[in-house]
Amino acid sequence: GSIRPEIAWDLSKDLGIAKDLNHVYDMMTYRNDVGVRGFHRFLGKFEIFEHIKWTKKTISDIFKAMIKDIRREGVKYTEIRFSIDKYLKHMNVKPKDIITIIYHTVSNVAEHNGVDVKLILSLKYGTDKKQQLEIANIIDSDVAYMIDGIDCVGDESGMHGIFYAPIYKRWRDAGKMCTMHAGESQGFENVKTAIETVGVNRVGHGIRILEDQYTIDMALERDVLFEISISSNWFTGVVPKLREHPARKMFDAGLNLALCTDDPTTFGTTMNQELNIARMCLGFSDNEIDIMKKNAIKYSIKPSDHHQD
Repeated sequence: GSIRPEIAWDLSKDLGIAKDLNHVYDMMTYRNDVGVRGFHRFLGKFEIFEHIKWTKKTISDIFKAMIKDIRREGVKYTEIRFSIDKYLKHMNVKPKDIITIIYHTVSNVAEHNGVDVKLILSLKYGTDKKQQLEIANIIDSDVAYMIDGIDCVGDESGMHGIFYAPIYKRWRDAGKMCTMHAGESQGFENVKTAIETVGVNRVGHGIRILEDQYTIDMALERDVLFEISISSNWFTGVVPKLREHPARKMFDAGLNLALCTDDPTTFGTTMNQELNIARMCLGFSDNEIDIMKKNAIKYSIKPSDHHQD
């Protein structure tokens, strides 16, 4: 969700995927979107990347551009989530080979641009479980040190706690940050499962938690952080209006929140824009914004001193 449409066009213009750059914008973003908002429609915004003929160079190029965009926004610390299914589809390589390409590219460019970058490997709920296991098994390989955390993304109707619990235990035992997208397009049950069965310490979105007091109490007891993305939830249709976003009630219930951009290119947003939306649409005060900023620091991966800047 951070790849520039211009880069996607460069990678796809000889493949007949899109007519021109404007067509790519329509496919990837909500810039000119006039259709009915919906979660599966949102997932379709990533479809173009399934058809690009990925190579080591093109993978490297998109991550280089991503870091430079992050630096231009003035961000000094960031966590990048990425899935590798699309790369494996077009390249005769193993998951660890892809991880190595991404790690070395990001390390070199991030150091040059003064950005502290942590990498989070995302499993896709909809991917064949055998392949998900193969990807998750990098935690037992010699490249495990290259990845800082694990996530599950996509259509969470495919979330099964019994399947993910042993995977996450291995990652947790290895000292990795563990988060899951849950309670975004589906009910509070997925938030409960993510915390109680899978054992995450962070939840992506989790906005449906307000449906169940037991799950709220459990999240409070276990000190779970909720990664909140206001624009994302409106564009994907999981909340009807920005002013009705559950973040306000979640904060008032005492839950730990941190504001995120989710997919900045897809939604045309920035971190500063999300902060302004929280103020203007949900009535968060500067003091409350500061609390969420401090949460972002507290629950980040391997905090560094310069996060305080």
